Amino acid sequence: MLYLTRAGQFTLCTLFSVVLLVGCKPPTNNEIGARVLSTDLKVGSNTLEIETNADLKDETLQLEANMNMTGHGSPTGVAKRVSKGRYQLEGFKFNMAGDWILSMEVEEDGKVKKADVPILVK
Repeated sequence: MLYLTRAGQFTLCTLFSVVLLVGCKPPTNNEIGARVLSTDLKVGSNTLEIETNADLKDETLQLEANMNMTGHGSPTGVAKRVSKGRYQLEGFKFNMAGDWILSMEVEEDGKVKKADVPILVK
């Protein structure tokens, strides 16, 4: 059996807390200046409305959602352009409430551009 001094316990607990907090840090990648306009996202079927500040030529955005802490879920879909800088996808299903990361990809001039946007599903 392993016994730790109080100082050792404190050090181990602090290290564990730092690792947990770093792992829970929201993503910062947003090459296309995307933001989710949809509010009141819920468990079940949703309409996602997305706006980008980039003048994208592509008619679609590839979407994937993942839970920040667990990697749970992974609903996917393709949002279609409805106007300049605006995309929409109907019927995007979340299977549980909580903090999610909506990852987006689009190919422009042979390069893949990405965005990761935190969202809350109630």
